[in-house]
Amino acid sequence: MGRDRSRAVDGRSPLPRARRGTDAGRGERRVRHGDQPVPAGRARAGAGVEHHYADLPDRPLLPDQLGEVCRLADLAVVAVRAGRRVLVRCHFGYNRSGLVVAHGLVTMGHPVEDAIALVRSRRSEWALHNRVFVDYLTTGLDVARLLSGLDA
Repeated sequence: MGRDRSRAVDGRSPLPRARRGTDAGRGERRVRHGDQPVPAGRARAGAGVEHHYADLPDRPLLPDQLGEVCRLADLAVVAVRAGRRVLVRCHFGYNRSGLVVAHGLVTMGHPVEDAIALVRSRRSEWALHNRVFVDYLTTGLDVARLLSGLDA
């Protein structure tokens, strides 16, 4: 098996044109696409498609990983509000992608319980079966990020 990644894909970049293709403040790790390096956190996709990813395990997340969940959810919310199509996926399609989507729904004003129920009704009854991820949502990802940072 390869490395698992949660992904958010949409039609256009919500970032200002000057920042597209840059990795402001996210390190120097790069992946390659053809002969050109691509900044970490972004990968090339077909014309008109933007591809974002983060390495996220299906177990308790570190503060930076919770920040990546928030970043991906925020990108998805911006795209949805702009009327664009969004695809969020992970290796199995249950927990990591469910966490990103549910957090995005909460950001858009849905109650946590409704967001979890919607993800499960559209994906599978097994979606968000990782109890820790559900706890992140009910606690709030910002609070969970602060609390998980206390252990470090």
